[in-house]
Amino acid sequence: MPRNYDLPTTPLLYGVTPLPARVVSQSRDGWDRALYTFSLAAASAALVGFLTWVMEQRMRPEVRFRFFDPNDEPWTENEVPDFTIGRDYLPTVALDNIGNGTAANPVLNIIVP
Repeated sequence: MPRNYDLPTTPLLYGVTPLPARVVSQSRDGWDRALYTFSLAAASAALVGFLTWVMEQRMRPEVRFRFFDPNDEPWTENEVPDFTIGRDYLPTVALDNIGNGTAANPVLNIIVP
């Protein structure tokens, strides 16, 4: 392989002929400006959408259970109701969302022995 003495002898440029430099026009017309505007608007909308999604991922539902006796009086933590055999007892259970998000698919199981 003949050696080209016009080029530097670095391995990356050995045998590579450089391309002639061309003058590139830097003038922008209305279509170019419209494309820049549309791309900036699309990037801004994508950023807003992504940040909204991130903030929704940080939200979490938290539930507080409240129990009421049949007279709609709230039960306190230390109160134990008296149950008698053969008598129906209808307590009321309220679920309050105290978190900063809502549950997408809540599933509730209340088991009473």
